[in-house]
Amino acid sequence: MIHRMAPIITNQLLGMELIYTIVIIAISLMIYFVTKEVYKLSSHKGIKYFRESFLFFAIAFFFRFTLSNLFMRGKVHHVFDICPKYLGFISGIIFMYAILIALFYLLYALIWRDYKNKIWVFHLIAVLLAFLTIITRNPLIMVLIQVIILFAIVFLSLSRHKKKSFHVVYLLLFIFGILNVMGILIPGFLIGIQLTIYIISIILFLLILYKIMKIMMKHG
Repeated sequence: MIHRMAPIITNQLLGMELIYTIVIIAISLMIYFVTKEVYKLSSHKGIKYFRESFLFFAIAFFFRFTLSNLFMRGKVHHVFDICPKYLGFISGIIFMYAILIALFYLLYALIWRDYKNKIWVFHLIAVLLAFLTIITRNPLIMVLIQVIILFAIVFLSLSRHKKKSFHVVYLLLFIFGILNVMGILIPGFLIGIQLTIYIISIILFLLILYKIMKIMMKHG
């Protein structure tokens, strides 16, 4: 009976993950393109890095789904057993790099005036951390770094941004980020919890899109 149920559970998880991935990628790309005109008109570096962070979110979630597919199909048994599997290894590196650089771009959008032309440093850090996480097989590296960046983003947003609308966007991104960290750590067989996280995350991302569209309309 258990063996018969396993493919059903796997298909349910993959179905959930696919829908979630498509929605998050679609919203991320919408935000990226919605902010295009305002950036063209203003050439504001903060907007540039903010919008590009969502492009990296889209990339990250695409490769996250690739990894989930490998895990659920049994081709990879553990997140840190992907080294011998070339597809898993490449997907893992790109996913970890993209999710970190997406967060770093959000952070850099707030501090770029103090550290002009230093974005390459964050790219280098993201690559090194991605490789370090896989080589050491220590998931706490990625988890702790993401949480630290998220707290830094919220703190800097509250201290540097005068507009409350941006505070709300960054707070929603913070909650979204924390939920996704939780989603990675939660075992796949807890379908109910995973589904709840996915639904809340989609709602949060839709709210972020709505808030950003309102901000862009005011500045457009």
